[in-house]
Amino acid sequence: TRGADEFRFWLRDFNLPVLKAIVKRNGFDPARLSQKWADPDKFVNLICEQVELRLKRGSAFLTPQQKK
Repeated sequence: TRGADEFRFWLRDFNLPVLKAIVKRNGFDPARLSQKWADPDKFVNLICEQVELRLKRGSAFLTPQQKK
C-alpha cells in the first residue's frame, strides 16, 4: 500500500544474508546468477523487479475497473 519506493527503502534495512535468503526462498533467480554478488543494492533491485513482474502477471485478466 505504500508503493515501490517505500518497499525498496524497507528492503535496504536487511543485511546481505537476509536478501540472499529472500531471493532463494522466492525463486527470484532460477539461473543463480546472483550467487556471487556482494552488493546489497543488486539484490534489492532484483527483488523489486521480480515482485513487480509477479504483481503484473495476473493483471491481464482484470477488467479496467479492477486494475489499480
